[in-house]
Amino acid sequence: MNEIMIQRIYPVMVLYKCKLSESRTYQSLLKEADGLKHFMVYDNSPMSYEQDATQMPEGVTYIRDTSNSGLSIAYNKGAAKAKELGFSHILLLDQDTLFVANTWKAYNDNLDFNGIVAPLMITDQGVPFSPTDVTGLMSKAVKAVPGDYSLFKYNVANSGICVPLDIFERVGGYDLNVYLDYSDNQFLRRVRKVFPNIRLLNVVAQQDFSGDCRDYKRLLPRFLRYLDSANNFKGLKDTLGHWMTVFKHSVALTLRTRNMIFIRKFTTLFLLKKSK
Repeated sequence: MNEIMIQRIYPVMVLYKCKLSESRTYQSLLKEADGLKHFMVYDNSPMSYEQDATQMPEGVTYIRDTSNSGLSIAYNKGAAKAKELGFSHILLLDQDTLFVANTWKAYNDNLDFNGIVAPLMITDQGVPFSPTDVTGLMSKAVKAVPGDYSLFKYNVANSGICVPLDIFERVGGYDLNVYLDYSDNQFLRRVRKVFPNIRLLNVVAQQDFSGDCRDYKRLLPRFLRYLDSANNFKGLKDTLGHWMTVFKHSVALTLRTRNMIFIRKFTTLFLLKKSK
């Protein structure tokens, strides 16, 4: 008879306009994770979205944030809950990651590593997604192999990183001003000052990173939040690279939607730092 795994990792998953039962992350990782009894669901869905909290599994801490405060506050609240419950690690998740069957075991098998561990990650189209090489002017997702890497050379995406709670607390958690895009980059900049290495596991996750929407009215609110996070990102050594990354994203949305509003907002809100 197999020994039941004792839970030491506290997962925190952020939802937005998605039911827990329909989340790829929940279905592929949390639903059948051996020994998993407690985790947090932080729901950023607006009031208009119907979410039946009574259907949450037993042991779930469910928080509804209809103001859509972002990722950083969710992960910080999750860390506080993990500490309250006595866990040693926090696992940060979004709703759109597809994990392979042995991922939960891989996390638990590497709990003796003192730093962050994370899966290798590709998009649904098979393109490298995480880690990203940050040594150049602009960061670039690269194909990597399992092993230990320097956070001064590589970053990883938020979803799927397992962080020792003592490190999370020592660096002050996530920056609440960088609450969406760049939140992972900002957090890892703090972490590398405390523990500079990260371990990439021998598992590959798939991230839903589709960019098919061409309706500027749907894309604009998300883009405004992107610019707000980009404005609050602190990285003096790579200011030009950061500027170019934000500009590139603005141009891409402009070309996709054939609407100049993204370039105009980039200019007024990001370059000139004017208010909305």
